[in-house]
Amino acid sequence: MAENNRANPGYVEPYGQVDLSIGYNVNQNLSLSLEAINLTDEHQRQHGRTDMQVLSVTTGGPRYMLGARYKF
Repeated sequence: MAENNRANPGYVEPYGQVDLSIGYNVNQNLSLSLEAINLTDEHQRQHGRTDMQVLSVTTGGPRYMLGARYKF
Protein backbone atom coordinates (compact mmCIF):
# COMPACT_ATOMS: atom_id res chain seq x y z
CA MET A 1 0.00 0.00 0.00
CA ALA A 2 1.10 3.49 -0.73
CA GLU A 3 0.74 6.49 1.52
CA ASN A 4 -2.81 7.58 2.44
CA ASN A 5 -3.97 3.92 2.12
CA ARG A 6 -4.23 4.16 -1.67
CA ALA A 7 -3.19 1.15 -3.74
CA ASN A 8 -0.27 1.51 -6.13
CA PRO A 9 -1.22 1.44 -9.81
CA GLY A 10 -0.82 -1.68 -11.92
CA TYR A 11 -0.42 -1.57 -15.70
CA VAL A 12 -1.08 -4.46 -18.09
CA GLU A 13 1.43 -4.39 -20.94
CA PRO A 14 0.09 -4.79 -24.48
CA TYR A 15 0.22 -8.31 -25.87
CA GLY A 16 -1.25 -10.28 -28.72
CA GLN A 17 -2.26 -13.84 -29.28
CA VAL A 18 -3.42 -15.90 -32.25
CA ASP A 19 -6.75 -17.73 -32.00
CA LEU A 20 -8.41 -20.06 -34.52
CA SER A 21 -11.98 -21.25 -34.90
CA ILE A 22 -13.22 -23.69 -37.56
CA GLY A 23 -16.68 -25.16 -38.09
CA TYR A 24 -17.87 -27.80 -40.55
CA ASN A 25 -21.41 -28.97 -41.32
CA VAL A 26 -21.20 -32.70 -42.07
CA ASN A 27 -24.90 -32.79 -43.02
CA GLN A 28 -28.15 -31.06 -42.01
CA ASN A 29 -28.03 -32.60 -38.53
CA LEU A 30 -24.35 -32.93 -37.62
CA SER A 31 -21.81 -30.12 -37.25
CA LEU A 32 -18.25 -30.24 -35.94
CA SER A 33 -16.12 -27.42 -34.52
CA LEU A 34 -12.53 -26.86 -33.48
CA GLU A 35 -11.28 -23.88 -31.47
CA ALA A 36 -7.68 -23.10 -30.57
CA ILE A 37 -6.82 -20.20 -28.23
CA ASN A 38 -3.37 -18.62 -27.79
CA LEU A 39 -1.67 -20.77 -30.43
CA THR A 40 1.55 -18.73 -30.12
CA ASP A 41 1.78 -19.36 -26.34
CA GLU A 42 1.96 -15.65 -25.44
CA HIS A 43 2.15 -14.41 -21.86
CA GLN A 44 0.60 -11.38 -20.17
CA ARG A 45 2.79 -9.12 -18.04
CA GLN A 46 1.68 -6.54 -15.46
CA HIS A 47 4.00 -3.94 -13.93
CA GLY A 48 3.80 -1.18 -11.33
CA ARG A 49 5.03 2.39 -11.67
CA THR A 50 8.06 1.30 -13.76
CA ASP A 51 8.69 -1.54 -16.24
CA MET A 52 11.17 -3.02 -13.78
CA GLN A 53 8.50 -3.43 -11.06
CA VAL A 54 6.94 -6.67 -12.28
CA LEU A 55 3.69 -7.44 -10.47
CA SER A 56 2.71 -10.61 -12.34
CA VAL A 57 3.38 -12.70 -15.43
CA THR A 58 0.60 -15.01 -16.58
CA THR A 59 1.17 -17.85 -19.01
CA GLY A 60 -1.97 -19.74 -19.91
CA GLY A 61 -0.49 -21.75 -22.76
CA PRO A 62 -2.46 -22.83 -25.79
CA ARG A 63 -5.91 -24.35 -25.28
CA TYR A 64 -7.85 -26.57 -27.70
CA MET A 65 -11.55 -27.43 -27.79
CA LEU A 66 -13.34 -29.89 -30.06
CA GLY A 67 -17.12 -29.93 -30.31
CA ALA A 68 -19.92 -31.78 -32.07
CA ARG A 69 -23.59 -30.85 -32.35
CA TYR A 70 -26.37 -33.09 -33.55
CA LYS A 71 -29.92 -31.84 -34.25
CA PHE A 72 -32.78 -34.32 -33.74
